[in-house]
Amino acid sequence: MRKLAERSSRATREIADLIKGIQNETMDAVAAMEKGTQEVQTGAQLAQNAGTAIEGMMSAIQSVFSQIEKVAGAIDSMSSAAIGMEEIMEDIAKITDENTSATDEASSSIESVVKAVASIAATSEEAAASSQEVAASAQEQSASVEEITTSAQELSAMAVDLDALVQKLNL
Repeated sequence: MRKLAERSSRATREIADLIKGIQNETMDAVAAMEKGTQEVQTGAQLAQNAGTAIEGMMSAIQSVFSQIEKVAGAIDSMSSAAIGMEEIMEDIAKITDENTSATDEASSSIESVVKAVASIAATSEEAAASSQEVAASAQEQSASVEEITTSAQELSAMAVDLDALVQKLNL
């Protein structure tokens, strides 16, 4: 019995040691599970934070895409405006060319008019000079006519005197 009691006592100690080992391992497992739970919670928190960060990035990306679309719209508007400005500039260039041509034609016409006026002025000067010559000739002719008239009057008076003499001689 003693042996049995010793065996029993030994077995009880072994069982107690086994139970303590199991308890220790269970405590280690519980501690590991608690640590795993904490790590899972930390991982879940990190995942949630990562999800929030990803949502923030997605929101920022959507904002960037929205701004890119606005910029693209503005670029399209500017492109249309630039095309419109190009057309306006081409129209202005055409009008400028037309005005330049018209100005050149007007300048040529003005030069022709100036030449014509100069020619008319020269002709007028010649006509004035001729008129002065004609006036001078007319004055000379008038003076000659006066001399001829005076001479004719003198001749007439002489003819009367001669006629009177001839009549006296005939008597």
